[in-house]
Amino acid sequence: MPNRARRLLAAASVALAAALVAAPAHAQLGTTTSIGVGWATPQGDLDDSVDDGYTVRGQLGLSALGLVEIHGQAGWTRFPSGSESADDADLLHAGVGARVGLGLIWVGANAVYFFGDGEDEVGIFPEIGVSLLMLEIVADYNFSADRDWFAVRAGIRF
Repeated sequence: MPNRARRLLAAASVALAAALVAAPAHAQLGTTTSIGVGWATPQGDLDDSVDDGYTVRGQLGLSALGLVEIHGQAGWTRFPSGSESADDADLLHAGVGARVGLGLIWVGANAVYFFGDGEDEVGIFPEIGVSLLMLEIVADYNFSADRDWFAVRAGIRF
């Protein structure tokens, strides 16, 4: 085979290989959106002044190959007063996080900033979840300076 034909065949092979590799990778890179609601139970000192409450959270993310996701999130957690002398706690939070998928199960963490009754604190939410089609179930635990809680929520991903 002449050199020119070899070079042309090599160039075509490289171009085809690059197209085959890039097409699935591009197809697997996408955005994610989710919204979930659930139950939250106060822990530690927070448990002394409020009752079980609820949480709402929304996330916008970027997912690669369905295995790794980075996202921004915002949420609201409300704990009703546990006594007449205490007020309800409305904790607003926003932050960033990441998830790593292990099939249907994934693990992740969020670093968040609290405001409202959260008194300008920073917290960490390690989480574990199960996703099936558009549905997900998530369990997380908030670690912050003064207010810790455990939550379980159900959500929809689209």
